[in-house]
Amino acid sequence: MQSARDTNVSIVRVSRASATERTICLRIRYDVFVTEQGYSAALEPDAWDDAALHYIAHRGDVAVGAARAIVDRQNASAKIGRVAVIKSARGTGVGLALMQAIIADEDLRNVHAFSLSAQMHAISFYEQLGFAVTGDVFEAAGAPHVLMRWSRNAID
Repeated sequence: MQSARDTNVSIVRVSRASATERTICLRIRYDVFVTEQGYSAALEPDAWDDAALHYIAHRGDVAVGAARAIVDRQNASAKIGRVAVIKSARGTGVGLALMQAIIADEDLRNVHAFSLSAQMHAISFYEQLGFAVTGDVFEAAGAPHVLMRWSRNAID
């Protein structure tokens, strides 16, 4: 797995009780997915947000990225989603730091496999982290995506 390029990025897992931090996550996602990429506002937030673990990337005091992980009931697998980095912070290692923080989260140490639905333009980014395409192209929210998977066993 690559290391993050920007050492000034810190990742915080959001407490389920923190409405303020959760609002920050949702704002970043709305700005990236709805305002910038044109996805439907009806998709943000969604029904999975209450069950998800949320993560925020900060550069200094500024929130610059967000992501979430939805862990299955047996803690054997998790789906990473809604990985969003504000435009001015892209290409600086923020997304990489978010992904690495999720995979390294001590509370997810028993998760053996992570999956995600990648937008087509992001496939190479996830491949750099060791994710592999595991299915055909499908449409999600009106845009083409592919299923990708990363296994802890394949890396260790």
